[in-house]
Amino acid sequence: NNNNNNNILEKTNMLKALDVHMQIRNLLANGTNDKDGEYSVGFPDVCVRAYENGPCTFDSAFERLGLTYDDVVNMTQSEIDETFIAGASLPDLSLSLVVGGLEVMGNVEDSSGKVEVRAKSLRFKHFTSFPQDRNSNRIYNLIKGQSGRSRMANVLRWEGAFLEYLCSNQQDCPPRDDGLVITSIAERALFDELDRNASSSAPFMALSVIFITVIMWFMLGGKPFRNSRLGLGVGAVVTILLSMGAGFGVVSLLQIPLTDLSLILVFVVMG
Repeated sequence: NNNNNNNILEKTNMLKALDVHMQIRNLLANGTNDKDGEYSVGFPDVCVRAYENGPCTFDSAFERLGLTYDDVVNMTQSEIDETFIAGASLPDLSLSLVVGGLEVMGNVEDSSGKVEVRAKSLRFKHFTSFPQDRNSNRIYNLIKGQSGRSRMANVLRWEGAFLEYLCSNQQDCPPRDDGLVITSIAERALFDELDRNASSSAPFMALSVIFITVIMWFMLGGKPFRNSRLGLGVGAVVTILLSMGAGFGVVSLLQIPLTDLSLILVFVVMG
């Protein structure tokens, strides 16, 4: 956004924001390669692609409106306003997700009236992903470790360079000469924390299910391994696990997001 609270959709401000976007696309970080050793990691090395060898994936108002840097340079301010006014009227574009504080003032349907469009900030999303190792040496990888580990580390190195370039900690940041105020976040840190929590909870989850199974054996009659109905106890646990698996499958099919409380359902159903 602009530190003078000016309209970010002014042509000069938009070109400044696009300059930062282009600089991020050309940002390099020091990385390593499994075969060649050290080399420079760029965004094309770590970006998400819709298909193999396809273009890198971005999201911004310019991507949704089909505008390039050269388009904005060649457009007048009135043409820019008309483009954003037309885009704001299309629900499918959802410009409010990538343009903060988007406001269209005036009656769009009234051709005689003056219509003004304003916004406070522009949001640019650069999608990165761990590169997938497509070789079939799974047994070798289990023994020697994944051959793509260095490439995974390169993604984190580039994201670190991205946060450092934009001075994400907002401390001791040099003043910008373009008048922009930039905030940034790498969402991978959030997902990594969720993955660590899920993986660290898995052994305790398995032990809990085993413990509950043993308790059910005791409760279903007699002493264990003599008069207890082991088949009935195991069948009860398996039935519950299968029902939960089917439930999670339906939830995934319907694309309903899961939360950290989802694992508690296992214990609730067991109880």
